[in-house]
Amino acid sequence: MVIQHNLSAINANRMDGIVEINLSKSAEKLSSGYRINRAADDAAGFSMSEKMRRQIRGLSQASDNAQDGISMVQTAEGALHEVNEMLHRMNELCVKAANGTLKSEDRGYIQDEISQITKEIDRVGVSTSFNNIMLLDGLPQTKATAVAATATVNGGTGQVTQATENEDAKYTINNLQRGDVVYIPANGSNPAKYLKYASDQDVADYNQQWANYESSGGTAPTERDGSTSDKAKLITSENELLNEIAWNLLRVNLAANTDVANGASARYTKGASQTVFDIHFSGPLPITLQVGSEKGHTFSFEINAVSASTLGVADINVKDEDGSGGMDGIEKVKNAINTNSMERAKLGAVQNRLEHIIKNLDNVVENTTASESRIRDTDMASEMQYYANTKIIAQAGQTVLAQANQSKQGVLNLLQ
Repeated sequence: MVIQHNLSAINANRMDGIVEINLSKSAEKLSSGYRINRAADDAAGFSMSEKMRRQIRGLSQASDNAQDGISMVQTAEGALHEVNEMLHRMNELCVKAANGTLKSEDRGYIQDEISQITKEIDRVGVSTSFNNIMLLDGLPQTKATAVAATATVNGGTGQVTQATENEDAKYTINNLQRGDVVYIPANGSNPAKYLKYASDQDVADYNQQWANYESSGGTAPTERDGSTSDKAKLITSENELLNEIAWNLLRVNLAANTDVANGASARYTKGASQTVFDIHFSGPLPITLQVGSEKGHTFSFEINAVSASTLGVADINVKDEDGSGGMDGIEKVKNAINTNSMERAKLGAVQNRLEHIIKNLDNVVENTTASESRIRDTDMASEMQYYANTKIIAQAGQTVLAQANQSKQGVLNLLQ
């Protein structure tokens, strides 16, 4: 019998320490709900769980990204819907203008509304945005060639000057007076155009010449189609003249830049003494959405620029004597509606695809989360059973340790 080393007590104390550690870990698992609270709990399981967590959180964000993409597409498609409504109204006006019961003056009133619709289509194209991203203005593209233009003002030249910039072709023209003629040069298959800022008397005289010809015969008056200087198109409205200049500058610049521009829009700003025309080149706006948790898991689509020029309705003019402008307008608006509807259909298909992407992402997140849960989460029923068993063992160990500490008390009897 020895008293220096109580081996039974040492053994009981060691076992009690092990049980206390196990009890503490079990209590931690029960209180946290996780089977793995640190890498030491299950090194392999911890590594797998962390990889799954990265994937789950990445896929959840990718699902949100795709939902944002749907919102962007819906914004663009909603704007195109309104453009469609304007085109339908324009078609009604062209059909009305083609009717033989109207005079040129009546068709002029119709043209005023068509011009306003044209401007609104352009405004929608340059103002529709999502998170400050312009959706229908296209991607700015560098011009290859900027076409020169001149104006003849009271016998002088050089009133139209061109400023060169990286993306746009800009022109500045001094404010015109009655009798001034603006010349837009030919380019490719696009003929030159002469536009005269006419007085009301000029137009009245021209109409009277036609009236005299129709009643008395003789030599027909010169057709004012704008093809030559002596056939300069007569325009009495300043706004109509500026619109005509903008359209014709756009027309010749598009012809000169077919290799870089899929579309363009013409804008002008009238100042106190000058008007600045901005020909804005644009191609499709590329959108790339991150719809996965890994590099390269992307979805890309394009939104085409929308303007009266890209739709082909910027040059509709129904103000004539015979309704031929209305006839031409009907065909142009029909093509524009088809073009706009195709773009809307494309965006609708993109939205449907994004909805499928979201469903798949959410499914992957759900199943990956289930797998990660099996690795990392605590099985509460099993752990409670283990905790209760360990607690009983801990209590029994403490009792045995107390008994072991008392086992050497018998030595005192030998010393009496």
